Amino acid sequence: MIWTTTPWTLPANLAVAVSASLDYGVYPSDSGDLLAAVALQDKIPNLNPKPKAVISGQTLLGLDYQHPFLERKGQIHAADFVTADAGTGMVHIAPGHGADDYFLGMQHGLETLSPVDDRGCLTAECGVPELVGHYVFKANPLVIDLLKSRGMFWAQEDYVHDYPHCWRSKTPIVFRSVKQWFIKVDAFRQQALDEIKIVRWIPAWGENRISGAIANRPDWCISRQRSWGVPIPVFYDEQGQAIMTEASVSAFADIVEKEGTGVWFQSDADELATRLGLPKGLRKGKDTLDVWIDSGSSQVAVLKKQNLFPADLYLEGSDQHRGWFNSSLSLSTLVHGVAPYKAVLTHGFIVDEHGKKYSKSSGATDSTTLLNEYGADVLRLWVSSQEYTNDVPFSKNIVSRVADSYRGIRNTLRILLGNLHGFDASRDALAPARWTEVDRYMDQQLQEVIRGCRQAYDQYEFHQVYQIINRFCTVQLSAFYVDVLKDRMYCDAHDSVARLSAQTVMHEILGALLKLLAPILPFTTEEAWSALGHQDSIHTRLFPEIKKPQPDSQTGVAWEELLTLRDAVNEQLEQARQRKEIGKSLEAELILPQGQWQEGDRTFLEEIFIVSRVHLAPVESIQVKRSQNPKCIRCWKYVEDLGTDPEHPELCPRCTTAVRSHLAASAIA
Repeated sequence: MIWTTTPWTLPANLAVAVSASLDYGVYPSDSGDLLAAVALQDKIPNLNPKPKAVISGQTLLGLDYQHPFLERKGQIHAADFVTADAGTGMVHIAPGHGADDYFLGMQHGLETLSPVDDRGCLTAECGVPELVGHYVFKANPLVIDLLKSRGMFWAQEDYVHDYPHCWRSKTPIVFRSVKQWFIKVDAFRQQALDEIKIVRWIPAWGENRISGAIANRPDWCISRQRSWGVPIPVFYDEQGQAIMTEASVSAFADIVEKEGTGVWFQSDADELATRLGLPKGLRKGKDTLDVWIDSGSSQVAVLKKQNLFPADLYLEGSDQHRGWFNSSLSLSTLVHGVAPYKAVLTHGFIVDEHGKKYSKSSGATDSTTLLNEYGADVLRLWVSSQEYTNDVPFSKNIVSRVADSYRGIRNTLRILLGNLHGFDASRDALAPARWTEVDRYMDQQLQEVIRGCRQAYDQYEFHQVYQIINRFCTVQLSAFYVDVLKDRMYCDAHDSVARLSAQTVMHEILGALLKLLAPILPFTTEEAWSALGHQDSIHTRLFPEIKKPQPDSQTGVAWEELLTLRDAVNEQLEQARQRKEIGKSLEAELILPQGQWQEGDRTFLEEIFIVSRVHLAPVESIQVKRSQNPKCIRCWKYVEDLGTDPEHPELCPRCTTAVRSHLAASAIA
């Protein structure tokens, strides 16, 4: 007794499969004895529950049976896929219409009978004239009627089950065995595995994944039965033998280069055969190439033609170790003997905040909407900020947070540009030996940024670039360097050494940041580069080089200790501010414990702590007091020697010098 959900495949039946580990009962009925699995007898309708005898599945193996409506005999074989979950424990085998059936047929030497044409209709090969020409799914009731007329039908019931559907047309799939074209993978398997070991895989687990895919890959079926795609340029003679030569394929390739692949479908067979140097009277093949041949051969169309082979990097999602990475490697190894890439980078997929994968059909946010709201550079910054080797969570909230970081970076660039107004590096830049301690320190920090970013780019760790630059802009530039230099930039004479020192280093910092950020923020960096006075594009420049430390550029300040002290000073200043003792920090004077600092360091410390005066005294802790000195109206510092110049009674000596310098320069101009 056979149970099937595809009656239309019965004309192609060549065997019956049973389980050697199941017991089978012989059940009496008015139509004769029935054979079915004992474990499934309760699921078979109208079956006598008491078998006359019970035999093991093992004893059934090798027995013959008569096909229910064809003059054909088959044989019973054992199969692991036969279970006691559903049906009768006996499975009808049609090697031409199912994967399990096919492999069982291969094992026992059965032919792959598939009496179905390209339209999905039964052919004369099915052996039943009244079924010929009927679409397979519409043939189901006809086969049932045929079984009933032969007295070979036991029962029928509606059964809802999963059935594979085409992802493109959403229609059910007809399984049939047809002749195909293959590439023999054993011809290049070991060479491909050897090439995999030479390639750099990012992340490293990619090597194991593609090695497994290549090592376990069966022969590569490269033909498809589609009405679209790149045709396989093969002809067939009257005996069905394939006619295709190296010369005919090359000739067809030359024609396609000029006329496109449509020429195969649009041309008469005799006309096309003549153009390819083949005899007339042949039949054109209808098969097209597997699309992985198209993408896998892009190495020839793109890399070889432009002298770029092998590629520095192939980049795709984590599903491509069986896709593009694989087909490219296979074809390149087969044709060129080497991998088509030096490195392969694998990224995860974009998922929502709950981990669900985004796709075109899942209602993903339209990129145009995000571009209009945030701009391209913000989206690029978001991409660079992600650790992409895993799946990447996406939401508008996440992008909004990155947009805040973008504004911070952009504001830093804008501030640096503003401070460089009037500065001409070719004329005004100072040698490192003339830089102030603060500027030397920041240049050293810049070199660390360059080193870190270049290493991160080399490793394709773009999130590290984002973190390094974002931290540098936020912590070291905005919160420290730019803040400390405000007094110098606003109040020193425009040509003073201290101001030019700061501008020289700011110019170095800005140029380096723009070059490091250019791959991530192309529009922002191009705009800032132009504002810096350059006529060329930032994208024609290379990354900044790391400068070798010079003896005269080594700072003697223990900066880690100084910055820790600065944090402590700021805490004391804030407490004094809360007590209403001071407002701005320039209203304060600091008393620091004597120690490593000398009297000559006072001006330097005043700049670092942004206070009007620093005293070194035998005290145990930092003390803050409000300055009792008069306030300079220009720099807002509180100084003792205010108004020493009668022409500028409200200015401190430094501001007086700066004003005189400015007036002199204006007079000359």
